[in-house]
Amino acid sequence: MIYLECKLVPYQREAEIIFTNQYLMPPVVTVSLCYNFLTPGEQEVTSYNIYPTIVYLIEQNRGINKYRGIKVIWSGEIDTIYSAYISMMAVCRDDDN
Repeated sequence: MIYLECKLVPYQREAEIIFTNQYLMPPVVTVSLCYNFLTPGEQEVTSYNIYPTIVYLIEQNRGINKYRGIKVIWSGEIDTIYSAYISMMAVCRDDDN
C-alpha cells in the first residue's frame, strides 16, 4: 500500500519530523520552506538562499530497518525565520506482503 504523508512544522535550523507509521522501504521525501501570514495585505518575503539536507531516521527492530522519520538540516546559520514553516511531503510504501 502507498501512503502520502504531509506535515507542516515551524521552522528550525534542525528539525526532526516523525512519520505517522514506520515503513520498510525508504520513502521519497521533499521539504520546502513556506510562510504563513495571517494578516491581510502585502507581506515582504526575504530570500535566504538556504537549502535542506534530509537524513532518514531509521530504527532497527530484530535486524529489520524501519524508516520512522527524517531530520532536516538547513544550510547557513539562520536559527529563526518569522512566519516560516517546513513543509514535508513523503510518498511512503508499506510492505506489500
